[in-house]
Amino acid sequence: MFNDAVLHMSPNGAGQGQWPWMLKTKDITLYVSGGHWNGIASARFSSHYLWSCRSVLEAIVSAQTFLDDLFKTEMFLQVSSVDLCVDVAGWEDVERLDRVQNFISRSRKRTVRDESEWATEVKSREYSVGFQRTGYDFARGKHGLSSLSCRMYDKSRELVQSGKEWFVDLWRSHGWSEDDGRVWRVEFSFKREALHELQQENMSHEVVFWGIEDAYELPERLPVLWAYATGQVDGGPDRLPDGWLRCVVPNGDKNRSRWPTHPVWQLIQTAFLDPMEVPVGPKQTVKQFLEHWLEEVHKPNIRQGSYVRYRTNLKYHILPVIGDVQLQRLTSQQVQSLYSQKIKEGLSASYIHSIHGLLHEALDQAVKWKLISINPCDSVTLSRLVRYEIHPLTREQAQKMLSTAKGHPLEGLLTMALATGMRKCELLCLRWEDVNLDDMSLQVRRTVAKYKGGYVESEPKTAGSRRKIILPQFVIDTLKQHRVHQLEARLKMGDAWIDRDLVFCTVNGDYYPFATLDQQFKALLKKAGLPLIRFHDLRHSAATLLLTMGVHPKVVQELLGHSQIRMTLDTYSHVLPSMQQEAMSKLDDVFRRNSGKDDKKVQ
Repeated sequence: MFNDAVLHMSPNGAGQGQWPWMLKTKDITLYVSGGHWNGIASARFSSHYLWSCRSVLEAIVSAQTFLDDLFKTEMFLQVSSVDLCVDVAGWEDVERLDRVQNFISRSRKRTVRDESEWATEVKSREYSVGFQRTGYDFARGKHGLSSLSCRMYDKSRELVQSGKEWFVDLWRSHGWSEDDGRVWRVEFSFKREALHELQQENMSHEVVFWGIEDAYELPERLPVLWAYATGQVDGGPDRLPDGWLRCVVPNGDKNRSRWPTHPVWQLIQTAFLDPMEVPVGPKQTVKQFLEHWLEEVHKPNIRQGSYVRYRTNLKYHILPVIGDVQLQRLTSQQVQSLYSQKIKEGLSASYIHSIHGLLHEALDQAVKWKLISINPCDSVTLSRLVRYEIHPLTREQAQKMLSTAKGHPLEGLLTMALATGMRKCELLCLRWEDVNLDDMSLQVRRTVAKYKGGYVESEPKTAGSRRKIILPQFVIDTLKQHRVHQLEARLKMGDAWIDRDLVFCTVNGDYYPFATLDQQFKALLKKAGLPLIRFHDLRHSAATLLLTMGVHPKVVQELLGHSQIRMTLDTYSHVLPSMQQEAMSKLDDVFRRNSGKDDKKVQ
């Protein structure tokens, strides 16, 4: 497996030569020798995979990890070939350039290179896609068999033929638009001889070996390779223009090597001067970025409860694992490991999804700010969400629960939950000011959540959740009795009473602990001999009872505070078949009755 894809074996061409077989995915091709394993293999990355990496080093590390695991030993990586390219938009006179007149290679006599075979003068030929000339090839021989070669071509046209349309998105991400014109590519190919023998004279006229033996040397050598191929911006040690190949503007000087470099080529020469980590952004850690994003960008646009939940997830789950990682070096594997670790710690799949949502949204902003090139969260695999099967109470079970709750401290709360379908987080921050006993109604205005450090109230998520609920008489009676008991408890507590005006609270007026409520609720169910359902199933019980009584789903939707009726119908689809049967029975009664009357008239 490489990058979550299985490698498939196939013959390499006719199956001849050093590498008769290859293992391949869309990201990497591994060439292997025939017969006994001799400790040598060749791996080649696809351009799509390399463009998706944030740095060359990331690609090298991924290859190292893959090969070490494949061959069960630590592999030594060397570079056998490198293709470096620059895409140029708006090169207006490129198609008018003459491949002989406007391109020169600096004479070998002006270099300190040994007269190796690969360093001989270049020859050029036209490059075409189909029957149309679209560029030039520059190499040692007429067949292009050179250890250093260059190809210039119309990339926009080539994309139409190759189908690599993802390049267009890549260009757009760097500010290109169709108004900038066609894109031309300048591509240099270095093979083994060039990579292992390269040396140049520096400004102190010292011969410096720039050959690449170890693959991990490649990232820092890229600017050197590019400068050798295209020429240095300020020329060589003698201040004259240099470079294996250079585009020039003729000026009449008999010495062509002194012709000035074409303005566009001067721009091309600067391409690899910036650090080879794309895009370049501040060297900040994941912790620094996420905290800045949450506090300065996201906090003003979310509810207080959401902010506290995000802050909790960062503090206790995300930052302890990946907070010290440099933002630009955060990988999909590290994010995947974070999720796996949290699953082992006992977090549910839904909780992992919430952590993923936070991290994905934040890193999307990092991509927009060009701090990173891709979002590592895009490539991770999340655990499948298992939809919880609801367990509503039947009419008889609901009546038995309320009967058992008579005189219990939870009587008022359970009665309200079963009658209104309100959420636990809505019930536990309901205030007396929200209840109108005379009007027999209440207003849902807020929710409460428990986090490490206390309780946080916030507005409901949607407009539908902020709703008015009409209360039946039996609920009003229960609330009046509940208020009397609460006033008696307040008098007993005296100054120790915490005045939050809560309808359902502890004996001292504070928020009712969620865990305590769940424990007491389960104990009451057990006493009543009922299934040990969740407290949230009382909400499902209320909806199911109303639907089976023939209440219109739209009314149930408004009562529950669902934003769309589809949510109500999807959640309680198990009730609909019985409602349909009842409707058909009523329809049958109507028409059978009418049919009977008609029969009598006929007789």
